[in-house]
Amino acid sequence: MPFYFHNLIHYNRWGSHDIIAHDFCNILDFRELYIEIVLVDYFLDNLIGRFVAVFVSQGSVLKYFGANAKKWISYTVAAVSGGILAVCSCTILPLFTSIYKRGAGLGPAVAFLYSGPAISILSIILTARILGFEMGVARIIGAVLFSVTAAKTAIIQKRIFNSFLVSIATS
Repeated sequence: MPFYFHNLIHYNRWGSHDIIAHDFCNILDFRELYIEIVLVDYFLDNLIGRFVAVFVSQGSVLKYFGANAKKWISYTVAAVSGGILAVCSCTILPLFTSIYKRGAGLGPAVAFLYSGPAISILSIILTARILGFEMGVARIIGAVLFSVTAAKTAIIQKRIFNSFLVSIATS
């Protein structure tokens, strides 16, 4: 049983556990813990996002995410780099924009966009702590696979949309 559930057992008038009140207290306690973690995470993410936008050179972005990079390296680095940065869905967008504007391909940028919040260190720890270690590992693997799939889908959609625009322009 997680550490914050131990002192929340609520007894009804017959002396047995009141499951509904107990679960409600657990939800309220988890919500308070989550809000504290998210607030700290939000401020740290903004700091990291500004740091990356200022200090990461265009050459390093092009080396790993550019058109000349090997596809499997660029997608792997993009999908796993969200685990290094503790980013949430609000702070991943400025990072996505900055690496895309610095010359990253659409595929690696979208893979970074989708995997960043899903495999942030805080979300993995919370998932593994509450749902078990196996679910934490499954979340990492699923997030990486989903982000690469979403990136490939974004590239296909861009090609379809561009061919549609060309067909409209030529007709």
